[in-house]
Formats: sequence, C-alpha cells, structure tokens
Amino acid sequence: MPNAVPDVLRVAVYASERKADTYVYMPEAGASDELPDTLQGLLGALRPVITLELTADKVLARTTGAELLQKIADDGYYLQLPPGPNDLTQGQVRDVDA
Repeated sequence: MPNAVPDVLRVAVYASERKADTYVYMPEAGASDELPDTLQGLLGALRPVITLELTADKVLARTTGAELLQKIADDGYYLQLPPGPNDLTQGQVRDVDA
C-alpha cells in the first residue's frame, strides 16, 4: 500500500556536482545524507539549489507535483535525471508535425 501523500510539502532541491542536470528533491526537513549510499556514491556532493512549496497541481519541467509528492512519500526523495536523446528529438518532431 502506498504511503500517504501530503497536500503540501516544502522540498529542498539539490544539484549533483558529479552528474550534470541531475537533481534530488527531498523534504526540506530531510538531509541529503539520508539518501541510499549507492545513490550518494553516484551523485557525489550535492549543492543546494532552491527550496519550494510543492502541491499536487504544481507543474514542473519533467514531472508533475502529484508524481513528485508520491515518489517522496514512497522513497523519501525524487531523482530527476537529464533528458535522454529520445526526449529531445520527440519534442522537435512534434513541433515540425504541428
């Protein structure tokens, strides 16, 4: 059964110093050292970027507030990876077809 998802959550966003365009969203009260060891090893040092108030209806660049809140409720964090090559070309194809 999924964990309860809060209506509003203050989240801290951290950027990976090792992986370009890779971000970790965590509850503001959490600490980046609470991430799984393997993830910490892959990302290296994390640099604070921004703190924001997140609601389910918030629209973000690569996900929705609802998806992000659910992932944080389930795992304690949300990992945003850079777009893959297919992600970039699909947007261009849609623009040409429109």
